[in-house]
Amino acid sequence: MPDYALFDVTLTAITPLHIGNGNELLNEHDYAIHNNQTWRINEMALLDAVQGVDDLALAEQLARSKPQELLKPEQYSPNSSLFRYVLDGAPRSKEPGAQLNEQLKDVFDHPYIPGTTLKGAIRTALAWHLW
Repeated sequence: MPDYALFDVTLTAITPLHIGNGNELLNEHDYAIHNNQTWRINEMALLDAVQGVDDLALAEQLARSKPQELLKPEQYSPNSSLFRYVLDGAPRSKEPGAQLNEQLKDVFDHPYIPGTTLKGAIRTALAWHLW
């Protein structure tokens, strides 16, 4: 018999929580702001969409463009493959090149809290209780 037990836990954060993955996203390169929403650009899908261009002059112009400049307003759709995910709200700074720290996510771009973070929180709570 194993010396551990498994539990299904639902966690609700009662304060803002950020666990970063170390990536800094740049406005107009990695993400775009449209209709008070933050759209994370899927660089690979955008490159694939632009790659089919046959006109050499247009291809060179596109290569020098920022990713946000390649997007048209009608392409801002939650179901679009050109975006990895959409967040409600916009960052405080909307200047070109403004930085955002990216949240830790799973392979499906869903934010998650790793077990080590939960273990540390439980240890701290137990230590405070015992103290």
